[in-house]
Amino acid sequence: MTITDHDKLALVDYLKKRLDFLKNCKAYVEKRLSDDERQFINTCDDEDICRKYFCHIDYALRNTFRYCMLIAYCSFLEESVKLLCERSVADYSAKLNAIRRGTWLSKHRQLLRRHTALDLAAMAEDLDTMEDFVAVRNCIVHAWGNLDKCRNKARLREIVEKRRDLLATTEDGFLVVERDAVSTASVTSRKLVNKLLKDLLGPPPKSI
Repeated sequence: MTITDHDKLALVDYLKKRLDFLKNCKAYVEKRLSDDERQFINTCDDEDICRKYFCHIDYALRNTFRYCMLIAYCSFLEESVKLLCERSVADYSAKLNAIRRGTWLSKHRQLLRRHTALDLAAMAEDLDTMEDFVAVRNCIVHAWGNLDKCRNKARLREIVEKRRDLLATTEDGFLVVERDAVSTASVTSRKLVNKLLKDLLGPPPKSI
């Protein structure tokens, strides 16, 4: 399958705009939360009120925002991978549907291994990272981060333990997404998409 340089450039521009929007949104909201927190510290004299406010900032606002951003980066990667596979794998839909088990990412990983010459070994670490984030994303979407209500809670607990610098849990068993988790999802999804653009469609005019 071939794609014209014009279409390739249009795809790269679209994906770059998608990713830049998420990056700018993350930076803006995180800064606002930090600024509000700093301003409150400088004006609050009541320790009990301060404690309640920090709990509200950290969990109700900051963690909820990071839930949404992690979902957004997983969705960005999913859309990007599907768009690229559609343009590089003949009979894409039929071949994907023949793969019965797994998340969308694991299915596409199998699809690329079977039907392209892509060197997946060079991408393994980044793919593994995003596989973990997709599992976390599913827990957030289907159980709002409540590990006990996730179908694969044992695997989720393993992921949290493995990525303790990025993820944590509250005392009542809800996922906490640390700031570096969102940054890692951003950087990793960008690396994967750039690698796929280059290896599946040829060197693009520019990267995202």
